[in-house]
Amino acid sequence: ASAEMSPLERAKALLAQSKAAPAPAPVEAPASAEQKQAETEGMIQEAIQSAESVVAQLTAQRDAALKAAQEASHATPVNPAAELICEQGEGAFEAGDLSKASTLFESALLIDAGCVRALSNLAVVATHQEQPWQALSYLLLALVRDHEDQGVVENLQGLLEVYPELQVARSLFV
Repeated sequence: ASAEMSPLERAKALLAQSKAAPAPAPVEAPASAEQKQAETEGMIQEAIQSAESVVAQLTAQRDAALKAAQEASHATPVNPAAELICEQGEGAFEAGDLSKASTLFESALLIDAGCVRALSNLAVVATHQEQPWQALSYLLLALVRDHEDQGVVENLQGLLEVYPELQVARSLFV
């Protein structure tokens, strides 16, 4: 091959090279402002939906945790030994032996100082022994331990009906 090509030969060689080379990728027309806005709005909408989903999950988790905490705070653990002694005390009370019943309920409190059942029963005994202020103190202690115990609430209502002078204490828990 000759070291120098004629201009015609060079043109043919360039033409052959250009046909053999891959065609350049077509140039995309720039996106219009409307297309860009639509894409942006779509991405924003996806982000909002994702955020709402996360918020819903977190809210559900929070609500479940709050419910569990609330139930745990209202749950009064029951000591089986104290409950057994309370049953014996209730039997003594039903048999009319207030002294034995009182001793048994106090024994239950030695095992479980916050035993709502023992406190409520001691209030009933104190009421029968015409000691309304003592009964009130037992019931208030029971309410502090479990303010939703229906038996305690009913005993307190009954005590307040029988002893109107205790109405002053109503403001403590209304």
